[in-house]
Amino acid sequence: MLCIADAAEIVKQPSWIAAQCFHILLSVATLILSVKFIFNLKKSTILNVSAVILLLLFTAFANLHAVMLLGIQIRELVNNALYTDTCHLTLKTSTCAIPNYVMMFCVMGMMLSQHILWLDRFFATFLAKFYRQWSKTLAVCLCLLTIATSILVPFILFHNDPYDDAVLTCLSTSAASDVKINRLFYSFIAMALLAITANVWLFVINRHKQKAFRFNVTHRFEAYENVLLTKWIGLVASVQFFFMTTYSLAIFLIRTRCRNSPNVTKQVIANWFYLVPLATLSLPLISLLVIHHSARKRMVSIRRMTSQRSDHMVHLVKMWS
Repeated sequence: MLCIADAAEIVKQPSWIAAQCFHILLSVATLILSVKFIFNLKKSTILNVSAVILLLLFTAFANLHAVMLLGIQIRELVNNALYTDTCHLTLKTSTCAIPNYVMMFCVMGMMLSQHILWLDRFFATFLAKFYRQWSKTLAVCLCLLTIATSILVPFILFHNDPYDDAVLTCLSTSAASDVKINRLFYSFIAMALLAITANVWLFVINRHKQKAFRFNVTHRFEAYENVLLTKWIGLVASVQFFFMTTYSLAIFLIRTRCRNSPNVTKQVIANWFYLVPLATLSLPLISLLVIHHSARKRMVSIRRMTSQRSDHMVHLVKMWS
């Protein structure tokens, strides 16, 4: 039976337990905020159906990750509290194969969702006539492509893994996959940078269109919707870029620069630097703030227009009386 020698010492560390509790709190917060976001999104009229479908897919990936993380951490907290043999604290990587696969599926899905959202805005910006007619079909195709790719990537990543080593938590993967996972995380950083750049570019173009089409209500609203969504996804991509970059860099440094450090220290630091739950939480949190801000801005604009019209009517009445 595989057994990590200092497993009991690690799982009894207050910092290890605190990291598990922190992940549980973040997962619960993600689920609660996501429910609130979905209700607000259903009531909101600021986005078209295509954007809503893609945002719901993005939210589904984030919530599946939150549910998996919640299950992993609660199970491990209970197991660590009730163990009778220190070897029972050690998990085979084969036991963690399905959780690893699902977690990677979710992370891949979230990264790809950033890109299908800016691609959706690209079509809305440059192929507006096509987009008005085929936006729903486009959204469904982008969703299917994202799901298929998210299923395929973890399969390619893990299918040759021998699953013959031991870990303390299912947040860890087999050592045989370390190099491939490192490369994947570097690609995530590049993907996030691309998403940020694309959203900034589309934001600038649509701000210009808003001014150019100020007398065309339809085109002006389309440009406004594009500005709103590119700003929205740009913010989410920026926050997730920060967390994913920090996580990738931390794991890389632990594996390359901390080889002589005590195993207890490395395990605890690695557990704390699993920052994906912060990235998942950022989606519903930023989305709620954007919807709230947009609704307030819209109401202010309506009141201003109504007030201006009322003042104009009063002025006309005075002129003709």
